[in-house]
Amino acid sequence: WWETTSAVTWIASIAVNPLNLGRYLASRMTMQPLTQQLQQHLLGAFYTLFVRQAGYHLIELNSGRLRSGSRRYREVMGQMSASEILTGTPATAAPVAAASSTTPLTITIAVIGQVKAGKSSLVNCLMGGQQAVTDILPATRSVSRYQLFWAERQEQLILLDTPGYADAGATAAELRETAEAVRQADLTLLVLDARSPAREADLHTLSGLDDWFLAHPQFKPPRLIVVLNKIDGLSPVLEWKPPYQWRTPTSTKERNIAAAIEYAREVFAQRAVNFVPVCADWEQQRQSGIKEDLIPAMSQHLDGARATSLLRGLHVDFEQGRVRQVLGQVLEAGKRILDSI
Repeated sequence: WWETTSAVTWIASIAVNPLNLGRYLASRMTMQPLTQQLQQHLLGAFYTLFVRQAGYHLIELNSGRLRSGSRRYREVMGQMSASEILTGTPATAAPVAAASSTTPLTITIAVIGQVKAGKSSLVNCLMGGQQAVTDILPATRSVSRYQLFWAERQEQLILLDTPGYADAGATAAELRETAEAVRQADLTLLVLDARSPAREADLHTLSGLDDWFLAHPQFKPPRLIVVLNKIDGLSPVLEWKPPYQWRTPTSTKERNIAAAIEYAREVFAQRAVNFVPVCADWEQQRQSGIKEDLIPAMSQHLDGARATSLLRGLHVDFEQGRVRQVLGQVLEAGKRILDSI
């Protein structure tokens, strides 16, 4: 319509004054290409916005989040903004509180690592008491659950202390339990022994978990925090003067801690969201980096863990509803068979 109106205007203008023909030709050679480019850019911006909006809603429809019912979906959207659900990143604005759901959200934190990396001792330090069994020999032979209370968090936090994995010291069943714990987790703490550079078992376990989540896209992989434990065993071994300023090291101990963290970054850079050095020796009452570094790091990523937990809850709701539906269909079929007899 714009081109038609413009052509009619020019024809009328030329009919009134033939000299306007030159102006028309000059305008067609200069202004028309610029006008066409402007139209293309405006249309391109509109199409991009439309495709993004349509793509977002198509993802919502095909992600399985709506399968458990529109009411449940609206409850979840009330607890979490759309950007948090899709990306797991905290929204800039505070999420709107759910109007119809007052049940506190449960966030599960899996503690994994090689045998004798100090997982149970770390759980004890986080719990603030002797909760997990610690010993010289590998003691955790199954996944143990502990409830963690943080006054500033409204969510219910569950710690999963898993059996260690390695070439020896953990059975195939225990390895499966560890993998299942991570699949159910919303946040994962990978505990490493700072004194040992051996990371093959850790990479092998994480690769297996990556393959599982790739094959099950309906689940969101939990964020991974690498916890470098037993930093007191780094050289000089006899030195114990926490807290250590490993980010701006000045002493030999601090430089060795920083080097251990840098090596862990090189190995797990593509998988982990944070790296924290700690000493979690509960029996010797040696603790460093727990309150000042690890707990703030966990709190920082709990918002992303909320998104993971919400998506898992939606999937569980759908699976339970599908089981009830199948049972109802079986009972209805049985009644019809009895009626026919």
